[in-house]
Amino acid sequence: MENNSKRIAKNTLFMYFRMLFLLFISLFTVRVVLANLGVEDYGIYNLVASVVVLFNFILNSSSAATSRYLNYALGENDLSRANSIYNCSFIIHFAIVFIVVILLDSVCLWLLNNYLVIPSNRMFAANCVFHLSVFTTALNILNIPNHATIIANEKMSFFAIISIFEGILKLLSAYIISISKFDKLIVYGLLITGTHILVFFVNLIYVKTKFSICRFKIVKDKNLYKELLSFSGWSLFSSVGSTCSNQVLTMILNKFYGVIANAAMGIANQVNNTVYQFISNFQVAFEPQIIKSYAAQEKEYLEKLIFRTSKFSFFLLWFFVLPLSLNAPIVLKVWLVEVPEYAVVFLRIILIYSLIDALVGPLWMVSYAIGNIRNYQIVAFIMSFLTVPIAWILLKLGFPPYWIIILRVMSNLLFSMWRLGYLKNRMNFPVMNFIRKVFIPSLFVCVISFIVTYSIYILLVNNNVVQFFLSCSISVIINVVLMIFIGCGKEEKEYITNFIKTKIRKEIN
Repeated sequence: MENNSKRIAKNTLFMYFRMLFLLFISLFTVRVVLANLGVEDYGIYNLVASVVVLFNFILNSSSAATSRYLNYALGENDLSRANSIYNCSFIIHFAIVFIVVILLDSVCLWLLNNYLVIPSNRMFAANCVFHLSVFTTALNILNIPNHATIIANEKMSFFAIISIFEGILKLLSAYIISISKFDKLIVYGLLITGTHILVFFVNLIYVKTKFSICRFKIVKDKNLYKELLSFSGWSLFSSVGSTCSNQVLTMILNKFYGVIANAAMGIANQVNNTVYQFISNFQVAFEPQIIKSYAAQEKEYLEKLIFRTSKFSFFLLWFFVLPLSLNAPIVLKVWLVEVPEYAVVFLRIILIYSLIDALVGPLWMVSYAIGNIRNYQIVAFIMSFLTVPIAWILLKLGFPPYWIIILRVMSNLLFSMWRLGYLKNRMNFPVMNFIRKVFIPSLFVCVISFIVTYSIYILLVNNNVVQFFLSCSISVIINVVLMIFIGCGKEEKEYITNFIKTKIRKEIN
């Protein structure tokens, strides 16, 4: 367990360095792309991408199955089975590519040309970007077994390096379109596709030369194919509902409010995704250990991992959410050349959605580790799918567009509550301990820090510069104090104290 903790700490550092670098690249890239494409073309790009992502639920569900079974096999130290899982997964995903391409080039192409509201003079560019996005989706599907293998073997250093490399290429793409004499939207789509091609082959070469479980062989184990397809199938069923609450809602938003609202949603999603990547990568460092510890039946260690990952995921995200949500108008105004209408309110609400995800993220990891996810995914599908007709009705009645995101928040909260009961029944998960040790301390830290920081923020409402820096500083200070004295348990406080003492001794000596 000590070695596992050191490995987690090391991998977390790699992921944080990766995200610190990508944060600046990503935010600056969006600024450059928006400035060069303009609000209309940027809205079109996000809209077309959302049509393709409509079928990304296939990618997400099959990725979850591959990761779960690889981690489980490695947790049992069964390398032969891990090799069979990798090769089964590769063959399955190769077949999935053909299905996805057919669906995208039929259903989604029809949606693009007959349903979505796109200016007639930009339809050719939108179709070009669509086909490039289809090709990129196919590459991402084929890359799933490689990506899952890298994460399962906890090689976060390589994962960090390749992600930084990809981020730099995307930034270069944003600059190239500023000097392009051709259609900037089409050129940008070509450059992003080229980036994905290069990243795919780098990943493929790495896993083939680094891991013995990636040696290709024909697998004839029908039961293994059945297991992977069954798990993927139920995960796919849930992802359909998730897609409805994310991507179909984007099209509904377009129908009632046009591409300007899509641009605002794109900005909010970009900022939220960038901030949430800190937490996502923090949890990625823990995910293999959570599944492996469940496979090895190390219950005490597993519960400790879940509690710590949930609590510190929430705390780390709250560090960013509080000052960012308060200063959203200032941040977006400084960051962007032109701030689309609704972008501020979209961003503030969607950050709440991510806070819920951060708190309960480890719970879905252990839910997948348990396996037999049929009932779990049926409920997930229902909760997500219900947001679509409700959103249509509300917008039809004249409700403002931000109700799209409010519905997502409500759905996520209700499903998170149900998830706790599910784990209680399946593995006797200590729900009350989770509430007492994770939820209540997190809530106290959140409420107290918000009251203190907001009180100072409103006192300085007429001075944007002072308001921004002082509210950010107060937010960091008050959160650090509250997280240590309220958020941390006895064992965690002792660890922090011993860590500080060790550092002081080293400095003295």
